[in-house]
Amino acid sequence: WAKKIDLTTGRPVFAEEGAYFNRPNEHVEVWPGMVGAHNWHAMSFSPVTGLTYITSNELPSIFEAVGGAWGVRADLQGYPDGEIPAVTGVLQAWDPLAGKARWSVPLALPYNGGVLSTAGNLVFMGTAAGDFSAYAADSGQPLWSFKTGTAIQSAPVTFSHDGEQYVVIPAGFGGGTRLYSTSLSATADARGPSRLLAYK
Repeated sequence: WAKKIDLTTGRPVFAEEGAYFNRPNEHVEVWPGMVGAHNWHAMSFSPVTGLTYITSNELPSIFEAVGGAWGVRADLQGYPDGEIPAVTGVLQAWDPLAGKARWSVPLALPYNGGVLSTAGNLVFMGTAAGDFSAYAADSGQPLWSFKTGTAIQSAPVTFSHDGEQYVVIPAGFGGGTRLYSTSLSATADARGPSRLLAYK
């Protein structure tokens, strides 16, 4: 709904093309959609790299001004031709001082797990496709991956015990979006058993 922030006034500059309420009975595609961009999934900041690691959802919504009590119809799947665009996700390393992405990794599906960054220059995260992976925190280079067979939406944690460092991740299919959205539930989510996985 906004093109940018006016740095003089601090106010958003309205994007007229997103004013679906001024275009009755017309389908207006809005990116990101109602459940697009970053959601509740945990992000992580590394004081080592100075970067923030964020997962986000690349998916739109269709808005239509229809009058009535609510005045709008919004739908993730309401494309007139029935074709839903590819919905994906991304893991991104964001530089908060420069205000731009340092690196990003495309993900096959949206609604992936939260992120953990460690002092050892690692970023861990799980995906909706069931992969639990480690990346180089400074460059985004893939370093390791394990196919769990179960979609992951939680964030990993790390701890040490008897001189060994562990990384633990809850794995399990779920979430309200997957329960109500046929466009997401039709994708190739991994639906293995829910369990807690630990690595060292």
